[in-house]
Amino acid sequence: MLQRLAWLSYKRPYLWAFVLGAIYPLGLAPLAWWPLLFVSIAGLNFLFLRYQSERLATIAYCYGLGFFAVGASWVHVSIHQFGNAPLLMSVFLTALFVAFLAVFKLFIGLGLRWLFQRYGVVAIQYGFPLLWLAMDGALANFFTGFPWLFAGYGLVDSPFAEVIAWVGVYGASFWVALVASQMAWIVYVLAKNRPSFQYLTLPLVGLILPIVAILILVNTFRPSETPGQLKSFVLVQPNIPQQDKWKRELLGQHLQLYQDLTLEHLGSDFVIWPEAAVPELKHRVSNWLDQWDRLARERGSQMILGIPIYQPETRKIYASLITLGNTQQRYDKQHLVPFGEFVPFESWLRGLIEFFNLPMSAMAPGAKNQVAFEFDDTRVLPAICYEIAYSEVFFEFLKNYENQKDSFILTVSNDAWFGRSWGPHQHLQIAQSRALEFGMPVIRATNNGITAIINLHGQRVAQIKQFQRGVLNDQIELTNRLTFYLKMPLIMVSVFVIFGMLCYVVFFQNSLKNKALNEV
Repeated sequence: MLQRLAWLSYKRPYLWAFVLGAIYPLGLAPLAWWPLLFVSIAGLNFLFLRYQSERLATIAYCYGLGFFAVGASWVHVSIHQFGNAPLLMSVFLTALFVAFLAVFKLFIGLGLRWLFQRYGVVAIQYGFPLLWLAMDGALANFFTGFPWLFAGYGLVDSPFAEVIAWVGVYGASFWVALVASQMAWIVYVLAKNRPSFQYLTLPLVGLILPIVAILILVNTFRPSETPGQLKSFVLVQPNIPQQDKWKRELLGQHLQLYQDLTLEHLGSDFVIWPEAAVPELKHRVSNWLDQWDRLARERGSQMILGIPIYQPETRKIYASLITLGNTQQRYDKQHLVPFGEFVPFESWLRGLIEFFNLPMSAMAPGAKNQVAFEFDDTRVLPAICYEIAYSEVFFEFLKNYENQKDSFILTVSNDAWFGRSWGPHQHLQIAQSRALEFGMPVIRATNNGITAIINLHGQRVAQIKQFQRGVLNDQIELTNRLTFYLKMPLIMVSVFVIFGMLCYVVFFQNSLKNKALNEV
């Protein structure tokens, strides 16, 4: 069978690469068939080993096309359905988006080709996990960033979820790639009918050791948990259709809906509305907000809601979160969504098609030195929309505080832009990973789902399904724990650097044996 696999990979490498990339997102939400993450990455690595320097870049790019075509093509929903782009135009723009993102996988192939030419086939085995990690980092930070579809997210729904608490999502992705690369090498050697001790010992150790080490770590050295207060939450999910949200003539109807859903629940510790819950600039509804501020104080609730704010001093509009009640605070979104909240190359693109002229698509990013929301006995780390995908946002908040306080992450979003696609489910899984990384609950309020309360272990303890109008009224203990990742993130970087140095030594030592190794 292994010989048959080798023959198939030889005859149709680009097709196999595309298929392997396409099955990768099945390991993430909503399907969460997490073993497929290992299968997909190991399969790609097997193709790299099979072809070595011959076609690595093209194989990697075809893998990327399948990877993003299945995993991120949900952008088509917002372009076509809500951006009112013609179907063919939407398909073209989505294909362009996928083709661009696939370039990040292309660089893995280019990097491995360079390593192979210098150090031989062993460089593919050990260089692959580092290049995979490097491209995850590049994808998250290039231009506006797209920190999506990382293998680490898939571990949230696996027996290895606690890996994220130790090494973070990036470390977990590296671990998956490392294990998968050893799997690929073993299959490659067996397919070559060379199951010798010389060629199998190191990959077998490389396969077994990371799994055993992680299982021992997460089951023996669990971070201590600090019990917190029991807090009550009211999360409002209005399920307002995206096509109606910004219609001025429906503003009164939307505000009345929030009033109807919220009034009877005032008195809970926190009442939270989603991103851009009030579809109007703050200064235009100030009287209405003042009434809610008074009601929140009278009932002993702290309200947090999303609203756009116009700043006269800068003449800019910000996507913001504000608090009403005993304290009044504000947070402005730092990571804006391209085309949804700002238009790149605006002078060229604005007005070409309706998608480049969406409501509230001319916003400004918030300052980098903002602070968390502080209440008497609770600290709230806010994130708007896909900011939840950026761990550094929360490190930035936490560096300002030395005192320990009951804390939780609050993320608000409007995933109505992506309809019934996989995008909202992937977004929720990312929020679950943040709970594991930072050892604190995550409270998630959305317009049309999935609104959820997530405990510090990344498990959903309560939720409202998509496309349902309702109120999630529940309690959760603000138990926090100082995770290894939160305490020493620099150590994780050091581990990867040390691994890279060891790989370099291995490559150098084996460079004189290239011919023998390449015959494997």
